[in-house]
Amino acid sequence: MIWKIFNFVSQKHPINQEHNVFVVLGFQRSGTSLLGQILHTLGVNFGEEIDMKKVDFRNPKGFYENEKIFKVLRSMLNQAGVRDEFGEKSSLDAKGFLKRLGRAFSRVRLQKELSILSKSSSWGLKSFPILFYYLKPYLPKSTKLVGVYRHPLAVAESFMKAWEGGRYSFEQVIELWSKANRDMLYHLSGKDSMLICYEDLFIPEKSEKILQTIKDFVGGSVPLEEIKKNIDQSLNRSSKKVEELAKHYTLSTEALATLESLEKMKV
Repeated sequence: MIWKIFNFVSQKHPINQEHNVFVVLGFQRSGTSLLGQILHTLGVNFGEEIDMKKVDFRNPKGFYENEKIFKVLRSMLNQAGVRDEFGEKSSLDAKGFLKRLGRAFSRVRLQKELSILSKSSSWGLKSFPILFYYLKPYLPKSTKLVGVYRHPLAVAESFMKAWEGGRYSFEQVIELWSKANRDMLYHLSGKDSMLICYEDLFIPEKSEKILQTIKDFVGGSVPLEEIKKNIDQSLNRSSKKVEELAKHYTLSTEALATLESLEKMKV
């Protein structure tokens, strides 16, 4: 019965397969909001303003995060027994009858929200790597991915400021960074994709080339000078502390190997 309802919803609320779709992928505090802002400048629609996550001190220029879709994806994580999108997954399947029933309704909600968004000729989403496992089956095969990563020490430093109160230790954030970015590398390898290093966007001799590459990847007629206005050096404070942080923290072999893989793949 549930699947009959889902099939009915899929037919009534189809996801447009012809329009351009872009997904910004990355771990928290790694630059996904800046990439969302750049894509928005290039004409990618992330949803109605009322549906966007509200600006706060963590991202004063906006998150470019569609709250309706994120809430559905988070509920799917909870149905799998994963506390939040920071956590480590063991299995992403729903646990128990009630959770599986809830998952069916989450699928219906996700289908409907994506159907609305896909009416735009160029639309996009921001996703953490763990959430993309749920999102991927609903997206057109032509979907393009724009991944972004940031040095793990900078991410951990930024994370500590954004979520105070001991939610995770500095070392735990770096461990989560490693797992999330390995997931991201997996996602990027199976799609038309590009990978950006957040810090490179703030280095003048690298930034212009990267922004031009993004522009070519996304398309559109927006002048490069207009896209450059998104780069604000004040957004890169934590990355400037990496050299000092490295004197006190030694990255694990796992983190170093992940960072090396990311460096090899970046544009």
